Amino acid sequence: MAKPGRPILMEFADEAEQRRFLKALLRLPWLAPEVRWAVMKSLGLPARGENEKIEQARTATLRFMVDETAARMRGSGEPEPGGVRAAALQKVAERAGITDDALAKRIYRQKKRTT
Repeated sequence: MAKPGRPILMEFADEAEQRRFLKALLRLPWLAPEVRWAVMKSLGLPARGENEKIEQARTATLRFMVDETAARMRGSGEPEPGGVRAAALQKVAERAGITDDALAKRIYRQKKRTT
């Protein structure tokens, strides 16, 4: 058995080392969702919980972006019809490739779950 941190050829790796390698892959934030799902399936891990964590993090990031955009718009004195928050929601939703209604619902649902 190889020591942790020491490179070995995967053809000589036992089952425990292969599992360690697959778990290390899951820690890569840029891993494609399809690959992540396949790795989780091979490890026997439930993908649903992991997907929920990813979506919660994505929603939190989008919410932060909306708050930041709204603060910047208020600071620059940009008057917006419908309010600064609605305009910020629209800008961030456009960048994220979703509708502003969908983004508002995501943020509302996350707030509701955390309170």
